[in-house]
Amino acid sequence: MRIAIISDIHSNADALINVLEDIKRFKVDKTISLGDNIGYGPEPNKTISLLIENKIPSVMGNHELGVLNKKLIKQFNPIAQFALNKTIETISLNSLEYVRQSNNYISKYGSHFVHGMPPDSPTSYMSKTSGKETIDLFNKIFCNICFIGHTHDLKMAVLRSDSIEYKILKNDLYSLSKDKKYLINAGSVGQPRDGNKTSKYLIFDNVSYRILVRYIHYDREKVINKMLELGYPIEHTIRLK
Repeated sequence: MRIAIISDIHSNADALINVLEDIKRFKVDKTISLGDNIGYGPEPNKTISLLIENKIPSVMGNHELGVLNKKLIKQFNPIAQFALNKTIETISLNSLEYVRQSNNYISKYGSHFVHGMPPDSPTSYMSKTSGKETIDLFNKIFCNICFIGHTHDLKMAVLRSDSIEYKILKNDLYSLSKDKKYLINAGSVGQPRDGNKTSKYLIFDNVSYRILVRYIHYDREKVINKMLELGYPIEHTIRLK
């Protein structure tokens, strides 16, 4: 079975459209989103409509939590706060229903899917979790592979009983071992932060046990112009340039 894993779209519908077109080329069996489908970008409703149309389930991201519970917004940085408030102003009831139906994790197809860190955190960061804490958290799930998002940074952690080896993922095919444990960050569709501005997503074949990393180009200037037209400060567009 081949599973496409997308994450951190952040209301960037243009990026998502190109990613979905690429996914169709590979005839995957299922696509799963790791959350933060909204926030930052200009088109939350179009983004969620695309997920609904393509029957893509999603786990809960921290930006979804911020939209559902306005009291949490003060925990975000100023850029995220502004974008979340813009999202709250424009999000439709249909989009909100999709968000509300998201669970904190999905455990299927021999894999675990969560936005932040296993077993079920939408808010914890891989980059801020110690090696021992990561091993302890991973041991709370019943899969050897867990996919996460949140940091927008493609990375793989190979977990052993007492140590972790971290690897940066590039535009390549990776063979995994079924007797090892993996924590894999899928990067970001809508706002990568690894120095390469193309959209990123993964395809996981749970039979051959291989991960394909895909880099997808889209018209970033078009998205930037949409943001500026909606009144986003120019500082909010820097991460796309």
